[in-house]
Amino acid sequence: CGCIPNLVAVVGYTMKRRHFFANLSSILLFAILGTFASSVVVGGLLYFLGSMGLSLQMPLAECLAFGALISSTDPVSTLAVFQQLNVDPKLFYIIFGESVLNDAISIVLFNTFSKFIGVNVIHAHAISYAVLDFVGVCVGSIFVGVFFGCVSSLALKHLKHLTLMHEVSLFLLFAYMPFLVAEVLELSGIVSVLFAGMLMKHYTSNNLSPTAQDIASNVFHVVAFVCELVVFLSTHSIVTLAVCLISTTATVDLGLSFFTMERGLSVPFMLWAILACLVARAVHVYPLAMLRNACLRRGRSHSQSRLSRNEQHMIWFSGLRGAIAFSLSLSFPLPFREVCT
Repeated sequence: CGCIPNLVAVVGYTMKRRHFFANLSSILLFAILGTFASSVVVGGLLYFLGSMGLSLQMPLAECLAFGALISSTDPVSTLAVFQQLNVDPKLFYIIFGESVLNDAISIVLFNTFSKFIGVNVIHAHAISYAVLDFVGVCVGSIFVGVFFGCVSSLALKHLKHLTLMHEVSLFLLFAYMPFLVAEVLELSGIVSVLFAGMLMKHYTSNNLSPTAQDIASNVFHVVAFVCELVVFLSTHSIVTLAVCLISTTATVDLGLSFFTMERGLSVPFMLWAILACLVARAVHVYPLAMLRNACLRRGRSHSQSRLSRNEQHMIWFSGLRGAIAFSLSLSFPLPFREVCT
């Protein structure tokens, strides 16, 4: 979906760096290990249930690919409530940071597992290649984002006599360019725009005039708001026009499309998938939270506090699925695309 890079770029641009990096180790723990564990658990459970005849039978690669896409969390409503209640910034930014990086990790895992679809025999060297490919894509994507973040900062710092329109246009161009370059290089454009947005917020924006900063920030938020509307409230008329104006993608029918689905709906698969998501979320949240608390206890860290049992419950409850998962399902290989959607 062409709306996704716009949403992720805004997330990176609006992120509060101090709280994010203060909880970076916890965020990486839940985002990387947690997403991988969730993908494997969901995929493994669905494959087992399918082989037992209790659900739709799909090959292992398809199950793992579905597990990867459905492991992308989007706790927008939960975070909105957190902001109203002024909860502990630690809990807020662990959930927020996990959801941000989790989207990128899910996309990379989905692309990695999708490469095995249609392969009859998976050898050990193929698995090793997949692991190296995953690491290479992550590192390369981060490098592309950091590169464009640095280039944009230097360009806007040394280019003189720019008009207001030129400043804002260049800023928005540099925000979207990492996605295009990363996709051409077969990397993750989502990861690239995330890190580019983070650097541009704290370095590039300081080289803009105050008026250009305000305009660029407002444009970012308007585009993000419209993209969320496109993803969540899409119908077949008005939103189609909006999508054409914003991106070149087809209409994304999240929510209302369920009621217009004529074929491909498997109720047992849907119910088992929901249960698998709940189980997988619990399987990775509680053990990783215990590991985090044990490491803090051993290291006697004073900069971070332990996650209480209630906070662990909140992290588990915040694993809602959203736009990224639905958008990935639209590119799921046939013949199981409609089922996974």
